[in-house]
Amino acid sequence: MRRAFVLTFVLFLALAPCACRADSSPPTLIIDATRRFQTIQGFGACINLNVIQPYSYPWYQDLYAKDLGCSIIRMQLTPYVLGKELTKVVRLDDDIDANIKLMNFSDAGGPMAGTLVRTVNAKKLDRLLLIGSLWTPPHWMKHDAGINSWSNNSIGGHLKMDADNLEQFGRYVSAWVKGFEEHNGVPFYAISIQNELQFKEGYNSCQYTPAEYHDAVKAVGLAFAKYGITTKIMGPEGVGPDGGFFTGKQMEWINAVKTDPATAPYLSFFCIHGYGGNGIDMISDGAGLRDYSAKLEKFHAESWMTESSGENPDWLHSDAKGGQDGALSLARHIHEGLVYGNYNAVVYWQCGNGKPIFGETLMGATAESAAASGKYACAKHYFRYIRPGAVRVSVEPEIPTLGVSAFVHDLNRTLTIVMVNTGAEVRTIRLKLPDKPEMTKFAAFRSTERERFAAQPDALAADGMLTITIPAQAVETLNGQE
Repeated sequence: MRRAFVLTFVLFLALAPCACRADSSPPTLIIDATRRFQTIQGFGACINLNVIQPYSYPWYQDLYAKDLGCSIIRMQLTPYVLGKELTKVVRLDDDIDANIKLMNFSDAGGPMAGTLVRTVNAKKLDRLLLIGSLWTPPHWMKHDAGINSWSNNSIGGHLKMDADNLEQFGRYVSAWVKGFEEHNGVPFYAISIQNELQFKEGYNSCQYTPAEYHDAVKAVGLAFAKYGITTKIMGPEGVGPDGGFFTGKQMEWINAVKTDPATAPYLSFFCIHGYGGNGIDMISDGAGLRDYSAKLEKFHAESWMTESSGENPDWLHSDAKGGQDGALSLARHIHEGLVYGNYNAVVYWQCGNGKPIFGETLMGATAESAAASGKYACAKHYFRYIRPGAVRVSVEPEIPTLGVSAFVHDLNRTLTIVMVNTGAEVRTIRLKLPDKPEMTKFAAFRSTERERFAAQPDALAADGMLTITIPAQAVETLNGQE
């Protein structure tokens, strides 16, 4: 027995160095630029209805447009464009110009909305898409709705489905869209006829059944066609996807419109709120996103995420159930949305709204707060260098706790790679780069618990291979220019 034990131990010592060398060899991930997925339309955030500062400050406008590099602004199409008296009936006729004259666009979408949209459009890096969402139709166009007297909001209810009211609704949305463009010089790329249409909320809100949503989209689509408005209709803008109830509701609204040949062309692309998962494992997580993306494939239309938030400002933070919900999780969420959900665009709820940073914002009230914010940095890893028109390409294999995504921009001749290490260990990987675009040098930027989008030495490729070491619980972006 003793001799057998000694022999076994000697064999273990002899084999152990080989095992260690195998384990320490970094995995190779292949970036295949011939396998292409969705085209990226951009990234951005929504305007807070009541905010004046910091939207009025040039430093904020520069930060949003240039430093963060946002290419999308989302705003609310508020009913107050027809006045603060929500119950007052303001009938609209067939003349859209006359209807626009009934509307006040100086405060539409918030006191600084027009100014922010105009200035960001002037300072944009390449392209700005303005999108809008109705939180509610005018109160008088709904039934079974209430008034929150404290906030002067129209609560819940459903759009009236008679022919006259649907025509009024189509005229209202058309005048809102065209009038805002005339007043501010920036067109709406797309609008959603209802924000989170399954919920009655204490703020401006409205609910739609699938049949009601079908008829409302048709009413707006017909009006847009009549008035020559090229703004797209996106939707349904529900919440999820969860691979269950909320995905099912989203698909009910989509199917109601897209399975009818008369209305299908009016709903140009889909949008939803949420990332669809909050686990840590980059492979097993995202089941809800994968399921939702698969359900949309038959429609051959884009899919956008137009609102989400909730991450804690601390770099690492655990929620009540022990899940990770700190700033680092924002990078993971965006990765999952782009890779598992095939999102063409990601829009955060708020960039900054003049208050200290919290779950709904990326930054606080000052430029310094953005520079110090982990959430702002995580967003910037995607927003800044993945420009509109970039196409996500294949990166394989997937690695648990390490999300790697890559984007080729043919016009700009760039390859952008973003890596999110949610694990507690340093990771070294080898990236096999595509032959085209041919890259040998990458600008590198890193965020950790102590760093915020900090510039690193250029990453240099040799023989089409790039070796990268990523700290634990870190995000790194590589941007190569051919």
